[in-house]
Amino acid sequence: MQAQAPHPVADLQWLGRYALKHPQAALGALVCGMIGGFTASLEPYLIGGVIDRLRQPILIEAYLSGVSAVSPALPKLLAARNQSTLTDELTVQIAMILGLALVTIVAFFGQRHYSGKIAYAVNFDIRHDLFDNLLTLEHRFYQEHATGDLISRMHSDLTILWQLLALGFTRMGSAFATLIVVFVLLSSVNFPLTLVAFTVLAVSTSVQMRVGLKIAPLFEQVQDQAGAMAGLVQDTVSGIQTIKTAGREPGVYDKFRDEAVEYRRRWLYFKRRYEPVGLLPNMISETTAAIVVLVGGVLTLNGSLTLGDFTSYLIYLT
Repeated sequence: MQAQAPHPVADLQWLGRYALKHPQAALGALVCGMIGGFTASLEPYLIGGVIDRLRQPILIEAYLSGVSAVSPALPKLLAARNQSTLTDELTVQIAMILGLALVTIVAFFGQRHYSGKIAYAVNFDIRHDLFDNLLTLEHRFYQEHATGDLISRMHSDLTILWQLLALGFTRMGSAFATLIVVFVLLSSVNFPLTLVAFTVLAVSTSVQMRVGLKIAPLFEQVQDQAGAMAGLVQDTVSGIQTIKTAGREPGVYDKFRDEAVEYRRRWLYFKRRYEPVGLLPNMISETTAAIVVLVGGVLTLNGSLTLGDFTSYLIYLT
């Protein structure tokens, strides 16, 4: 028995070569994303510092209540000085948070702008080369492949490439910078808790990628059937006069119904397996948050982790 040929695997190296034709847009998207990811990662860290600083007057007040027994005038003097220092520090920290938020907004706007720019430019180049290639193909190719099938596949693939480029450049730089900065900042606070959180994220992400590769052939089957339906419609429309003259409308209707039923079957079969995979990111974040809340809550109650640091962990996970 002849062995069944493996399902083709998409190679996206050629897409990278198209992206390199527009270095300014690609570099702009990556740089803006890294700047936005860096500044956005600093905000929760500063918020945690503000929370810890606000709790210090409560601790100092408890300490001064014991000092008042020795010197009644000293607690008032120390409290006034501490209040002035606290106000100045909080003003600076809040101003820094607002400044970082403004930089983050501008950087993410630039990231989206350049991501859309490179997605449009690459998509335009691919369309141009694809059309030029279609003109060079022999007549036999068009006899073997229906025009409707070709149009359906080209439109679907180009739409997916547009989304892949736009989403990839929108997330690539910011995700890379965010992971590094968040890991460094959280490790400086509590390395064991950070290691637990990132281990869960790494394992869950790996599982999601493996499962996604498993269902990719199912999506290809859906695309194949969509192309078959488009080819049938194209043949029907181009030969509608012959069909009406011969009275073949019922037969064409039955054939299209069978193709549509098969398309629905493949689509539902794919969606029933894709939707659980689509829920994995939420499952990842919720699982990681649950572990951090459990472990971080215990550390906070034991005094090993401050309330501000615990808040920073929770903000990073949202």
